Amino acid sequence: MQSIQQTSSSSVIPIKTPDNKILANAHVTPDELVIIPLEDIMLDVETHPFKSFFLGRIVGGMESQDRLDVQNGKISQNAAISCLVNKDGNRIREILIKNYRQKERVTEIINTVTWSFSRMIENSQK
Repeated sequence: MQSIQQTSSSSVIPIKTPDNKILANAHVTPDELVIIPLEDIMLDVETHPFKSFFLGRIVGGMESQDRLDVQNGKISQNAAISCLVNKDGNRIREILIKNYRQKERVTEIINTVTWSFSRMIENSQK
């Protein structure tokens, strides 16, 4: 597992439920966004809406846009966004997103992962 170096250009954003319980921390650097759930938070990659909404619609939409931008010569292949979910079994250990390139994407990813994680917690308690 990669360690995250703390530099002046990185920040940590807590990902909280609507009632202010911290579920994960988002470590943002100029190159990547790493979302790490807390040790005591069990988030199963199979729990809805992680794959369908967060990975499929949100990150997948950004990947599709970047593929078009690569084809149109706007960005190089190695500048396209990529997402890797590191798991322990089905448990999400970290979500690593490289080449987000735009601050608006970080905001959208953090907002949607916050919503997705909150729904996942609700769905796993049913």
